[in-house]
Amino acid sequence: MVRPDEPSGRATSARFLGIVAVVVLPLLLVSALALRGDGTSSAPGSGAQSSGMNTTDARAVADPEAVRAAAAAAALFRQQQAVTTQDERAFAATFASTPRARDLAEEIFANLTRMPLSSYSLRYVGEVSGGARWTADVQARWALAGYDQRPVAVELRATFVRRGEVAKLVDLSAPGAGRTPEWLLGRLDVRRVGAALLLSAQPEGSDEIASLTRRAVRDVRRVLGRWPGTVVVVLPRTTEGLEQLLGASAGSHDSIAAVTSAADGTSDATTPVRVLLNPPIFTALGRTGARVVLAHEATHAATGAGTRDLPLWLVEGFADYVALARAPVPVEVAAGQALSRVRREGSPTGLPSDGDFSTAAHRLGVSYESAWLACRLIAQQNGEDALVRFY
Repeated sequence: MVRPDEPSGRATSARFLGIVAVVVLPLLLVSALALRGDGTSSAPGSGAQSSGMNTTDARAVADPEAVRAAAAAAALFRQQQAVTTQDERAFAATFASTPRARDLAEEIFANLTRMPLSSYSLRYVGEVSGGARWTADVQARWALAGYDQRPVAVELRATFVRRGEVAKLVDLSAPGAGRTPEWLLGRLDVRRVGAALLLSAQPEGSDEIASLTRRAVRDVRRVLGRWPGTVVVVLPRTTEGLEQLLGASAGSHDSIAAVTSAADGTSDATTPVRVLLNPPIFTALGRTGARVVLAHEATHAATGAGTRDLPLWLVEGFADYVALARAPVPVEVAAGQALSRVRREGSPTGLPSDGDFSTAAHRLGVSYESAWLACRLIAQQNGEDALVRFY
């Protein structure tokens, strides 16, 4: 289901969340201190050298929060440079020496350097709690070359610690209900599947998902024609991982097989899109069911469904039409619930409303099947190309 304010309860639903993180660079970073390449800082124009005041003395009278901010910003900048040059040692040097921090540095660096990045940055935003070990908000921005028209931007919560005059990163995660970047899911298996990209936190399941992705792209192309197949499919390890990617509450996606979502929750025409899978539900569908679900979600991604002002019966019915057009699924099976209702209550008097696709809606399955039957009827009477043009 493509609805910014409400997730769907159906396995083949899709969702775009309209949450925009507004991030402002603190004035202290542009006015209080000048950064040196070694991560230390001095007050610009303070006359420390001419007056005999050394750097330590100047720093002692500076705002402690500004000093922490400058040190952390310098560490993040060095980290960005290390990703650009693919210097794993320099990247690891921006993290603390604890086991957790070392493992985190190793995982993030491996993911970022395997992904086809066109840009990556972490920008210090502002302190949340102070002290020798402090937390701060940082803005993460990254883009996948060939897939993202613009960078994804999300706000993360970072924990820093001072090591002499240098700040080290201890932890990095999404704050509260924030969205977790795919490169923070743990070590990823990154694969090109034709023009598609698979980011899998389950290497043991990557072969099967890659095969299904290849088939789903072919199914969508047969209806849409010139779509290049540039879809990004993400397989987390657990349902919790899916909810972290969406910034969703625990348990909210227990019955969802797959979701098509903006990577940063926005809904403009250039928003980077990901097809996110829910491992326990998706893998339980069987190969044909998984193929249909993945083609349904790929259709949403291919058509920018989350940015279109269309009735949901058309959005969901068209996605099901594309997914089922070449799949070996009899009508009696694909529309079983809708046909049973017709036998009991007679023919429907209208198309499903947008409200019929909400999680709390009664007979949600009937709404999806009825929407598919409506699109199928349009194609039968006017031709498939006419349905595509209508959509």
